[in-house]
Amino acid sequence: MLTLKEIEGIFDHRTGTLKLMAMLIYGCGLRLQECLQLRLKDIDIEQNMVVVRSGKGDKDRRTVLPEVLKTTSSDTYQK
Repeated sequence: MLTLKEIEGIFDHRTGTLKLMAMLIYGCGLRLQECLQLRLKDIDIEQNMVVVRSGKGDKDRRTVLPEVLKTTSSDTYQK
């Protein structure tokens, strides 16, 4: 188990897309492959939701999008 300071350190050493991916994996509880397969339409900022398609067991599921990721993901999309 990592402390909050250790997790922040991991995020601080990344930038751009890699930072967003690390934050999605940690904050949304995604598996690596699920994160790699995400599309823009799978992230619903208005409803704070991420739709994971064909996840484990080939099933779709929804998970919560943390508030911190709303601004981070918006900034990354615009680049």
